[in-house]
Amino acid sequence: MSEQDSKASFFKQSGWMVIATFMGGVLMFGVVLLVGRLLDRESPAWADFYYLIKVVNFLGMPAGGLMLVFAHQTAGAVTDESRRELAVCARGIGLGLVALWCGMLLVVAVFQGAIMEFLDLRSSPALWMTLTIALTSLLTPVVRGLLQGSQKFGPLGWTALSDGAIRFGGALIIILAVSRTAAGALGAALLGQCVALVIGAWAVREMIRPTKAKVDWRKWIRGAAPLVLGSGAIVFFMSADAIFARSLFDAETSKNYIAGHMVGFAMALFVGPIAAVMFPKIVHSKASSKKTDALRWTFALTGVCGGAAALLATFAPWLPDLVISGGEFPAGDALVPWFAWCMLIFTLANVLIGNLLAKSDFRCVGWLVLSAVIYGGVLYLIREPIRGMPPIHAYRFVVSTLMVFNLQLFMIGFIYTWGKHARKPEGGKLDATGDA
Repeated sequence: MSEQDSKASFFKQSGWMVIATFMGGVLMFGVVLLVGRLLDRESPAWADFYYLIKVVNFLGMPAGGLMLVFAHQTAGAVTDESRRELAVCARGIGLGLVALWCGMLLVVAVFQGAIMEFLDLRSSPALWMTLTIALTSLLTPVVRGLLQGSQKFGPLGWTALSDGAIRFGGALIIILAVSRTAAGALGAALLGQCVALVIGAWAVREMIRPTKAKVDWRKWIRGAAPLVLGSGAIVFFMSADAIFARSLFDAETSKNYIAGHMVGFAMALFVGPIAAVMFPKIVHSKASSKKTDALRWTFALTGVCGGAAALLATFAPWLPDLVISGGEFPAGDALVPWFAWCMLIFTLANVLIGNLLAKSDFRCVGWLVLSAVIYGGVLYLIREPIRGMPPIHAYRFVVSTLMVFNLQLFMIGFIYTWGKHARKPEGGKLDATGDA
């Protein structure tokens, strides 16, 4: 493939992933808004739904890092033997996740009453529907990792888009025509995830057919651990501030933080898929000893798109609050520009770190984990002192703290990609793409 064709393919794939992932995310967020309008926000059903959606995300965390692991392994599977090992690994991990899910069922069956009391739930059907969704939440990252690693971005995009669309449409139909309960709304989420899982599994069916191969599971775990830790640190930086901000003030006051935080969420959703396209290309390039300009294109495209979004947020900071809550929390508009530029730094750092993980250059992982630990410690230490500030100033202090640590993430990625610690090819200098 010529460089021009490769470049055109990269931008085409990136464009599709941005559209599909962003629209799928918007529709999923739309489900929360829709259910909030169709179910009274003061009703127990709405509270159960919103809380159990968070529980679903928590239960899916054990498998979250596996998407990156399987994307890495799939993109690097360039021989018949490595492809057979991939199939055995995918099936083995899939069975292990099913066994983990069965353990969850057993625990809930034994301690259902205590769990419902602890979570303050009123609906046992909603709890069991949540556990059913947990199974698809555990398996979907494996399938999406196989799709990403094999660069099957068409079906990968459809898994995100179909999940969001079916959740939204299903929630609308179920709540209006079948059941105005948390279990009914969660049923739409289950349907969306099932369809997404079927689409993905069908697209990778040849890759997971039963086969025989010897897998060194200790070696596999040693290779997977840095990817899981690295991606886990990134996820922590994306979510810790929201949980921390919620703990500072009462629920009504903390809603002023939502507009700014949703800008960060939207930016990550908007430009994150570009890095997802880059990742398998760099892994495959390293495995096949072929040069790629994927890092350069991804960094430039992320900078342009993220910069445009940050400028929009700067000149129209009222827009996120208008979309999310109809302008109900204008005090939070002041946080929007801060969040936008903060997340631009984060998304650029994510590109550089993704490049390093794709190349199996795990020297940065220890620094990422250490940064996450220090960040969590700083948030804990400043919690009481900033409670005495006016809420908007306290929240701005939180965003400023996040920006400092995002800059640190960027410097870690830069130093190991283009800085003095970058790996250089034998007898030569590092090229402009960061490829060694």
